[in-house]
Amino acid sequence: MEIIIIKYTSFDRGKETIQFYTKIVGHKFKIYNDLSFLDKNTNTTIISFEYVNILNDVCLNNNFQYLDIESLKKQLEGRSKIEFKLKQRPWNVWVMIQKLNPEDFKMKKSEFEQSVNNAKAVFMGLNSKETPVNKTYPFLLECIEKIYLNLKSELSTSNEKERYEKVESKMNNVLFEASRRGIRINIDIVKKHIENINIKLYETKNKLQLQYGIFSLNDYENIKANLSKENRYFEELKVNSKKFWKAIKLTREKSELIELLYLERKYTTNKTILTRIGSLDKNYVNPLFEGLGTITGRIIVNSPSLQQLHKDYRDVIIPEQDKELIYIDYCQFEAGILAHEADDEKLIQMYNTNDIYTEISKKLGDTVVSRDLAKKLFFSYCYGMSKENILAFSGHDLNIFFNEFASLEIYEKGVLENFLRDGYVDTILGNRRYKSLKNVENIKENWIISQRIQGVASLILKDVILSVYNSGKDIEFLLPMHDAILYQIPKDKIEDYTKFIIERFEFELKKYFNKLTPKASIKKFTDR
Repeated sequence: MEIIIIKYTSFDRGKETIQFYTKIVGHKFKIYNDLSFLDKNTNTTIISFEYVNILNDVCLNNNFQYLDIESLKKQLEGRSKIEFKLKQRPWNVWVMIQKLNPEDFKMKKSEFEQSVNNAKAVFMGLNSKETPVNKTYPFLLECIEKIYLNLKSELSTSNEKERYEKVESKMNNVLFEASRRGIRINIDIVKKHIENINIKLYETKNKLQLQYGIFSLNDYENIKANLSKENRYFEELKVNSKKFWKAIKLTREKSELIELLYLERKYTTNKTILTRIGSLDKNYVNPLFEGLGTITGRIIVNSPSLQQLHKDYRDVIIPEQDKELIYIDYCQFEAGILAHEADDEKLIQMYNTNDIYTEISKKLGDTVVSRDLAKKLFFSYCYGMSKENILAFSGHDLNIFFNEFASLEIYEKGVLENFLRDGYVDTILGNRRYKSLKNVENIKENWIISQRIQGVASLILKDVILSVYNSGKDIEFLLPMHDAILYQIPKDKIEDYTKFIIERFEFELKKYFNKLTPKASIKKFTDR
């Protein structure tokens, strides 16, 4: 069965009324007061959007598959959100509805547009008596049905089909369960961290104002003028862009100004997250998970953004009684993927027997470039910064290391040639990203290698999550953290379950890259 479900909540004199507007694909709509009508023994695809509205009402059942039309459209679109204005993103449900053909609804264009506006107003809580829900929601259900059928048809012939069926469609049960379970928080520690951050933030802002005349991070012209004195390459970057903050993080140790800008952003970001947690004033938070949070397929955690918590503040997350937190991390994850993708035997051997980041450090001069800095330089490359820009901003030339591996250059050229020929980059099991809409001249883009590496990394980590989840053991998935996963395990089963999780990490990496000797280890959650 394929059924569309939209929840409507109304209030009359303080009394809450909940109704579920439903439509089995190909049938007429029906209204229910709850979802108990769903048969748990029947394979059912539940279709909706903004699942946050029905998250606490749905039943998490292996026979139920939850399909988010916005998420599926996002996967099929293959473009980054930065290419579009917020309300114009092609996977936005209202954008998709507006592109439907009015004739399919036996309406004139003006009549269709008015119906869409009415439905949006009701859904957003802006409805009046002139736009009753009994008229607008049945229309909205018809629109969702049409979008679903279009997406289903597109998926059937798409290179994304296998990834969707094997991975993405199965993630929602895991993520919904984690969101509903929640994560235990120590509110007292949260409050202490906020107090300390306020002091540090005040000191940082004071120095920026008194020493550099920068009164806020929105003072773009002044920031750029000051940074250009430190490194002329900052003139080429848009202040507050992703590239800008990557450069700031990479060069933070180069000068006091760059360090201060980095710290202000760090303190501000963490204060926002901690304040969000503290405002809930309870011992649990229920974060929302976005299964396709990035163009590379990474899971993003929102409300609150726990993934962005700096290691200094992660101790606010605590285990439940008689349980412990276990944090398992892939070692040299991106480095190993790059080595195997390039099929460079020397680099693969280095991954298997040594530490690639340490070797980079040695080549660049370990008295100047620590392993930690070497790792940052390598990550900058893997996340889309060109080696030329890494040299320009940091003063360190990665080619001193990379030139020792002939296959790397051949690999890079091959990926670029395919991109220029096809107009997109593929990874394992789809996850295709198309050239930017503005790239009319079909030139190289800086994310090409990043898409390959991060796209595969996101796939492997999701395979680990699903593999552990499907084991049926009482191992609770809490958070994905870049190349690691935070689990909660009963204290009396720590040894056995930790061993099992590590085995799953190693197996899923080996499944795609058989020349690698996978490396996964236990780390403290407060460590990076």
